[in-house]
Amino acid sequence: MKRTVLVIDDDKVILDMIQGVLADKFDVSAVNDGQKAFRVLERVRPDIILLDLKMPGMDGYDVISRLKVNQEYKNIPVIFLTAVTDEYSETKCFEAGAEDYICKPFTANALTARIERVLNIQDCVLS
Repeated sequence: MKRTVLVIDDDKVILDMIQGVLADKFDVSAVNDGQKAFRVLERVRPDIILLDLKMPGMDGYDVISRLKVNQEYKNIPVIFLTAVTDEYSETKCFEAGAEDYICKPFTANALTARIERVLNIQDCVLS
């Protein structure tokens, strides 16, 4: 059975590209803003979330903050996938509870490997 990835990014090109890259190994749900993500979470339980940092309205910091205070969602691992490359932002994401931080542009193989690594760690923690 395929694991489920929820991708939250306001860039349609990125969403389409990630869906294409991950479709063979994962079930992928994709949304273009944080509010939609929480509506999806009401019916889909992802194994991992890929989250853009800079989005209009609810940004990545807002999304992860809401996830981590919610009993149902707090243990879903989050990987930030962002064009923001400064040390302060990266540190702030880890402090907010992110498991990884990937800078755009990224390669398909590295993205897949990092998702699988985080899922493997999560499996070990939960077993």
